[in-house]
Amino acid sequence: MRFFPFAFLLLTVLACGQNDPHNEQWWLAPQEIPEWAQVGKFNTARWDGGPIEAEKGRLSGWPHWEENDPENILTAVSSFYGLETVSWAKRAGLNWLWVTWSVGFSHETEQKQWDILKRYIKACHQNDIRVTAYISGANMFHEDMADFVPESVNWWMLDKNGKPIPYGAAKYSRYGVTRYMADTQHPNWLPYQRVRIRQALKAGVDGFWVDNIGSNKYEQSIYDLVDMIFDESKEFDTLPLVCFNMHRGSLALARYTNCLSTEDGFEPGYYTDTDTDTDDENASNRVGFDAFEGDLDKGDGQLVCNIGILKYQWAVSEGWRPSSIEYGKRHNGVSRMVDVMAPEKWQLCLAECKMFHNSLEPYFEGIFMRDLVAGDSLAHACLDAMGQYNHFFTRHQDYFTHPKSIVPLAVIAPYEGGTIERELISDLNFLSSHNLQYDVLFNEDVSKLSLQKYKVIVIPDGVDVTAKEKEVIAQWSQDGGICLLMGAPHKSWSDLYVQKSEGSLKKDGLQYFDPPLTMPDLVKELKPLLESIQTVTLEAPPFVLHYAVSQQESKRTIIHLLNYSQKTVYNVKIHINSQVSRGKIISPDFPKDHITEIKNHKGVFTIPRLDTYALLVVD
Repeated sequence: MRFFPFAFLLLTVLACGQNDPHNEQWWLAPQEIPEWAQVGKFNTARWDGGPIEAEKGRLSGWPHWEENDPENILTAVSSFYGLETVSWAKRAGLNWLWVTWSVGFSHETEQKQWDILKRYIKACHQNDIRVTAYISGANMFHEDMADFVPESVNWWMLDKNGKPIPYGAAKYSRYGVTRYMADTQHPNWLPYQRVRIRQALKAGVDGFWVDNIGSNKYEQSIYDLVDMIFDESKEFDTLPLVCFNMHRGSLALARYTNCLSTEDGFEPGYYTDTDTDTDDENASNRVGFDAFEGDLDKGDGQLVCNIGILKYQWAVSEGWRPSSIEYGKRHNGVSRMVDVMAPEKWQLCLAECKMFHNSLEPYFEGIFMRDLVAGDSLAHACLDAMGQYNHFFTRHQDYFTHPKSIVPLAVIAPYEGGTIERELISDLNFLSSHNLQYDVLFNEDVSKLSLQKYKVIVIPDGVDVTAKEKEVIAQWSQDGGICLLMGAPHKSWSDLYVQKSEGSLKKDGLQYFDPPLTMPDLVKELKPLLESIQTVTLEAPPFVLHYAVSQQESKRTIIHLLNYSQKTVYNVKIHINSQVSRGKIISPDFPKDHITEIKNHKGVFTIPRLDTYALLVVD
């Protein structure tokens, strides 16, 4: 059994923060994150499959998941945990998969799946691939459950009229309502889940990915399940990595555990034609999604990125929790189960995640999985395209580990989440689309130490800070920092302002705008503030973005370059405000391990060619 020294346990408890309702999160131990799961060292994927996944999809009315299986999707999904697919994961450069362990059927029905996965998990481990168990937190296939566990009819979550609440992301036109949400606070629910957790730990899983936790006492349900998982883990010589499928508005809750994930990403790109695909074949699979979040106009096209949520995830992670994200929403509004991205688009997605310290979770279910099993050349080209980039990340993982931000701007975010968080992430994506460099800093993390590295901070409208944190910000501004407050200040700010000018109040570096600036106007306000204090600036077309970090131990700067148009760009210029004479360019788009050395000419490095992604490494 793993031993946790008392002194370390005490320090961990003290560091848990005031928002911890239990104050005993002994599993929040950065040094206990295994080597393979540390930042920059893992490549993840959703790896859904098996008989219960096929049945789940059929009973949920997913597109083309029909009982007589005319599209061969059910057959492909049911058979996906044959051992040959382990080699597919290796081809794709994956070293961390999550597999379907429990989706809400009874233990008796799910036992066949567990038996299959015991062999599959062992095969993955033999190939240096780690495995996380997918667990549905509150789903019940109520008819199956009632057959084997009759008392489970008392576990349903009920609405105000006493009616069971269906799972909301399914279509029930074929078989009626097949999925109810469980009352996660019912005294018998967590013990039933405990069996699933224990069986997965016995099978050797390395962690848990929890989905569909329901809405009944949402936060408490998360805390209870996390507590139970780690309580069970004490029986095994392991500290599992545990994450929940968090959504915008609740992302910071992931700090209660030691890993984080979300499926709230978009298909990125630079789109010159904003019309969505309207052909009749895909009309029934449309999900009503407008990818052009924040109206990201860029010249003749629109740039769609995920940098806002990636930076948000990084802030939640505190730099040590492994973080991953699925880009579940397609720019044409078609369901991810039907629309398979092109090979080069998968590479853009992988690179965007990796450059911002996350790992992409590729999605294979539906048409993609069917085509892989059938040997379709395009599907396998996608797999190999992933492998090209993931193997590059693995070969050069030293450039992706231990990153330290060097940006001068921080945007203060609400730790409490809610609507403000959802809106802010959209605004952050807008800032990123204009190549503004920033960090996300939670209001509860504001301190004299955390502000030392920044020259400018923005406090968005509706984001509150405590009186103590306001004191820290006021002192920081007196020492030369610039704070832009969006929206009328709270009363406790009012004595800090002495001069009124053009609709804004100013004192020292404090300035507030009421009404708040529009995002385009905020960009105009920030650009001149940042020009002279940024370490790295870029001279490139509007669809090329960059991000620079330092690696203090190796005394080098890593500058990531990402071309969202994926059309080759020549002579991209990087200005670096430091005394460096030469650098080297590496890229997964080059022939394997090819490195190009370039010289600093009058403070400028010129990248001769950029296809999709490249790094400039400056020692």
